[in-house]
Amino acid sequence: MVALVLGELIAYGHREMTVGIAVLVCFWCFINYIFDRNFICPWRCMIGIICVIAGYLLMSDMNMKYDKAEKRFLADLRGITGTVSDIEDTAKGYALTVKLSEYNDEVILYVKDNKGIKIGNVIEAEADYIEYEGARNEGNFDDRQYYRSVGISGRFYGSNIIIKDFKVWLLKQKMYEIKCSIKKNLRLLYSEERAALYDAMLLGEKSGIDEDVKELYKGAGIYHLCCISGTHMAILGLGIYKILRKRFKYTVSGTVGIAAVIIYGMFTGMMISVARAVIMLSVRMVADILGRSYDMISSLSFAAIIIIISNPYALLNSGFMLSFGAVGAVCTIIPAVEIIYSVKSRFLKSFFVSFGIQLMTLPIMAYYFFEISVYGIFINLVVIPCIVYIILSGMGGLAVSIYNISVGKFLAGVGNYGLDFYDNLCRNVLRLPFSEYVTGKPDIWRIVIYYAVLMIVVFIAQKLCNRETEFSEEYWYVRYGKIIGGISMVAVMCITLLSGHNDGLCVKYIDVGQGDSTFIQINSDMEYLIDAGSSDISGVGKNRIIPLLKASGVGQLDYLIVTHTDNDHINGIEELMKERIGSKSFVKTLVLPDISAKDEAYAKLEKQAVKNNVAIEYISAGKGWKGKDYIFECLYPDKGVVDNDKNEMSVVMRLSAGRANMMFMGDLGKEGERNLISSVELGKCSILKAGHHGSKNSSGEDFLDITKPLIGVVSCGKNNTYGHPNRETIERFNERGSRIYRTDRDGEIIVRIRDKDVSVKVYKD
Repeated sequence: MVALVLGELIAYGHREMTVGIAVLVCFWCFINYIFDRNFICPWRCMIGIICVIAGYLLMSDMNMKYDKAEKRFLADLRGITGTVSDIEDTAKGYALTVKLSEYNDEVILYVKDNKGIKIGNVIEAEADYIEYEGARNEGNFDDRQYYRSVGISGRFYGSNIIIKDFKVWLLKQKMYEIKCSIKKNLRLLYSEERAALYDAMLLGEKSGIDEDVKELYKGAGIYHLCCISGTHMAILGLGIYKILRKRFKYTVSGTVGIAAVIIYGMFTGMMISVARAVIMLSVRMVADILGRSYDMISSLSFAAIIIIISNPYALLNSGFMLSFGAVGAVCTIIPAVEIIYSVKSRFLKSFFVSFGIQLMTLPIMAYYFFEISVYGIFINLVVIPCIVYIILSGMGGLAVSIYNISVGKFLAGVGNYGLDFYDNLCRNVLRLPFSEYVTGKPDIWRIVIYYAVLMIVVFIAQKLCNRETEFSEEYWYVRYGKIIGGISMVAVMCITLLSGHNDGLCVKYIDVGQGDSTFIQINSDMEYLIDAGSSDISGVGKNRIIPLLKASGVGQLDYLIVTHTDNDHINGIEELMKERIGSKSFVKTLVLPDISAKDEAYAKLEKQAVKNNVAIEYISAGKGWKGKDYIFECLYPDKGVVDNDKNEMSVVMRLSAGRANMMFMGDLGKEGERNLISSVELGKCSILKAGHHGSKNSSGEDFLDITKPLIGVVSCGKNNTYGHPNRETIERFNERGSRIYRTDRDGEIIVRIRDKDVSVKVYKD
């Protein structure tokens, strides 16, 4: 299985992850070879090579398929014809999964009204292709990779739909109708907020979950309970199987049980974690039918092979890694811990199960989500046993409500009280100090070291011990030595994984579309953000800026500097100030220009800061911050300045570090530049953040003659309607030998200064 994964990663082209997996495979082979010289043999090597080649070919073929489809869709495709294979209700209408008639591609068609469309119908529709954005910055959601990982080749907005063939897939259509009926009944039993949670827990539809509830559960580390998983499958499949076993033989019980989990999996959309649970439970019941023993690791590997062969891109889905990582911990880490520590207490066993899963999935959580719940291990000890009753309460309430709504509400009340308990528990835990920790996105080599250490411990426990042999507890130094050793090992692993995100000075010009936002990080000690807004990216703070900051290891932003109050510079600030990390505000201090002309937007920012417990400072020329290796100062405007044009009052900042000198111009135009030249001695500039997105009315000749920037950076949106950056402005930079970087073309632009070396790289998906 690992060799197959390695081949797929080679074909995908993720160099760091490929090297990391290869190193871990070699390391595993090496430690096995130490104890068993026959472990590395010709037939194992031959099978490994064949699997690598097979994985490479599978991923290459899938890459070719998706790339061809994307090129077709980009070539001005205006209409699609295909068979509807699924329907999902959304907040803005319906999402139809359509299998195209001409090609073997599945696409999503968003429509406002389904107009009586049923699953199995062949439809024809006018369609506008939704181009993938990709990940334009570190930590951003990669929509192309995600949709490919769930088997979707493209997305469209549809209109003028015509049903060409009225044939219906009866089973799937009936499932959809039952699902709609269940959703309707849930709203009779629960409030909208609670019903949306049950939509997720019973039907696999997470899109309706309230954002505040989602953030609450994520912060406490229990959001996984909102997803269909092995727990749900076990309640249904194994529940039916065990009930039938009381009266029927293995064959009948197993067949019905397998059918139940497969149908429920299809009913909930057969997500990756669901598919894994369906396969593993089916294998277990087949083993009983055949009278064979069940091996969880073999079953897990078999499920992984089936899933990544059917869609190699599933490997890159965070849900795949978390689902298989959690079950992998149950198979490997937890037995090793129980052997080493001679665990017999039921409570301790539950604790070590939770701890082992957290230990296995920590690097995955850090790599994909950049933060963890510190107390999640303990919270899960309480909430996981309760989830069975909450699910059964919802199922029971639904079943009884068909006949008597009052009795149905009574049964559903258990689940309601359980979810109230969850909410209160999560809120109280998040008030505790250090309840959440922002890990940042760890380097692959750190993850490799982490898993290598974990691998050694598991290997030693498996090779040197067995379930009948326990470590002697006779001597006190053995008991305490094991505890101290375990804590030390975990501490070393976590420090290796989570430390050292940045040394020196790093400036990141964030791609926020048509807007502005620049992040400055100095030795991971001080973090500044200049502006946070966009005129063409919705939710820019939540979707682009906050993920980048967390990926950079920012647990609390020291200063958020506002250059001026144009919407494309500030409309993401509210999202930033609302964000919380545990009990702390994500933004520590909001810095506003110290001017006399304060408009409505300015006053609103002040009110939002007070509401969210964010400190406020005011800045003007001559003020700033000074550290050991840097000076970050405001050059313009003077205190109390008044101008009818907000752009000409933009805050201008200068960062000096070693021989590097960087300027950040906001939306300052030529008039403001002349005022700046007359009031401040500027000198040469290493890197200039061009004013006003590179418009022709900024970065004037006089200003560029004085600053002579080696590098010019322009923040602007792809295909923006303003024509930014202006051709004349770019020519002025080129005439002075400046090298130009643009967020619309390059994505995020990263400048690093270590000692006296300056490096620039761009982030492209």
